[in-house]
Amino acid sequence: MSQETAREGAAPRRGRFWAWLLLIGGFLLSCLLCFVWIVPLSLVSGAAGRSGVYAEPVAGPAFAPQVAVVMLQGTISSQGTSGIVAQRVEPLLHRLNRDASVRAVVLHINSPGGGVAASERIYYTLTQMDKPLVAYFDELAASGGYYIAMAADTIVANPAALTGSIGVIAVFPHGEALMDKVGIRVTVIKSGPAKDMGSFLREMTPEERAYMQEIVSEMYDRFVDVVAQGRGMSKEEVRKVADGRIYTAQKAKALGLIDELGFEEDAVRLAAQQAGLTTYRVVRYYPQRTWLQQLLEGRTGLALFSESPWPLGLRPGVYYLWLP
Repeated sequence: MSQETAREGAAPRRGRFWAWLLLIGGFLLSCLLCFVWIVPLSLVSGAAGRSGVYAEPVAGPAFAPQVAVVMLQGTISSQGTSGIVAQRVEPLLHRLNRDASVRAVVLHINSPGGGVAASERIYYTLTQMDKPLVAYFDELAASGGYYIAMAADTIVANPAALTGSIGVIAVFPHGEALMDKVGIRVTVIKSGPAKDMGSFLREMTPEERAYMQEIVSEMYDRFVDVVAQGRGMSKEEVRKVADGRIYTAQKAKALGLIDELGFEEDAVRLAAQQAGLTTYRVVRYYPQRTWLQQLLEGRTGLALFSESPWPLGLRPGVYYLWLP
């Protein structure tokens, strides 16, 4: 083989070698850039381990005492990927209560309410905080959203906000008629006549409805007690306005259900005054996972209410919820 022929055969091999080298190098560089981009972005967003909390500095000197604004938006539930999730809100509240740099807390509430147990857990955690606590109602703070605000020292509401809906609702979807139409039959073997009470498979009996009404009434009494304590009203005064209806912010103020009309900055200013601060830093805390965390977990977090197969995302149960 001549030298010219050898050189001609080696040229394509060198070309393929450099092509593969560039391809592999480009792939590794892309992986490196993705890693370098994702990690700092997660840190900047304030992601805090499993709690999924992240912070957004809003205003004020970096090292000044802090007024923390906790963003509570969506339906209240014990678990889930969206809305006000008790298992994420509670650790955040404990963390803020322990943080010496946080001198006051504002609850930015925009919620129709939700689960009874989850609302109770968040309310109890808030009552354990030993810092000035101001609630701010944005568009809607109804039922459970109003319930958790009863732990606040002061309530400020957007003049266009809706609030109230003090009460309890029990939701038990049933599809007996649909199943009859389709021709589906289900055999239920139970240890007692009420073991499947509230089942999707059949309608409640009059006795079961009466029993569930007792449960709803008992939870309603608890709601009335919490409002009476939080607003300094008698139980009789609360019952007069606690028939489940919602109120405009102006009407709620006239009824003594809130203290002031204003916006988030007014609530922050009031919390700072209660903490004796003249210079302070405002930081918003979001007790939900960021879109990046949800992406890395393979979740979207776009559920309307909660991860549930039931209509509107509601599982059968009892709720502090405004459900138009």
